[in-house]
Amino acid sequence: MTEKYKYKCDNCGYSFYTSGPWEFYLDYEGRRKPYGSPEPISQEAKERGIYGLEADVYCLNCDKVFNIILTEFKKPISHITEMLTKKLKPKSKYTKPRKAKCPGCGESRLTIALDEDGGCYARGAKTENL
Repeated sequence: MTEKYKYKCDNCGYSFYTSGPWEFYLDYEGRRKPYGSPEPISQEAKERGIYGLEADVYCLNCDKVFNIILTEFKKPISHITEMLTKKLKPKSKYTKPRKAKCPGCGESRLTIALDEDGGCYARGAKTENL
């Protein structure tokens, strides 16, 4: 389900990584933590369940990678397969079609995977699927 990408400019060597989507859970203090994929990475993760999906995305405006929440469920699920077999209800802020916003600039020019033919819009990087 998840992918990791490395971008590297053929001209200048500039590079960065993106990845996702990844499952996450909220610990007992409400902090977001990686759940593990496909199985939980800790007993706490298993007990808490999957709260949603996050990703490391590249902002074309800021030229930076940010970790953002893609969706968060009203109730946690116990296994990733439930995303395929159940009608999950996202929290209200994720119910209407929306574009994710960059936490740096507030724009919606975010991507996990750039077009392999177009490469990096600003710097001419090429995608390498990891």
